[in-house]
Amino acid sequence: MEIKVQDTAGHGPVYEQIRSQIAAMIESGELAKGAEVPKPHVIASQCGVDRGEVQRAYFELEQAGLIASKKSKNFLGESSLTFRVA
Repeated sequence: MEIKVQDTAGHGPVYEQIRSQIAAMIESGELAKGAEVPKPHVIASQCGVDRGEVQRAYFELEQAGLIASKKSKNFLGESSLTFRVA
């Protein structure tokens, strides 16, 4: 999954660019139902943006019913969120 973020001048806020690209991938079938969406820190690192921008995009995608988060625990008992296409 490749997300491209451009300078915000004329392209909109970073979170909106991320949200719209992921939404388009879901609507086109590139991301199928049940597919795991990369964790926010992965997208943030790839795009060179703040993780908060990705988290806001994921929040809006979740509010729109396009993705769902699931809290899980790893073998050390630490909690983490997994995001999947709804």
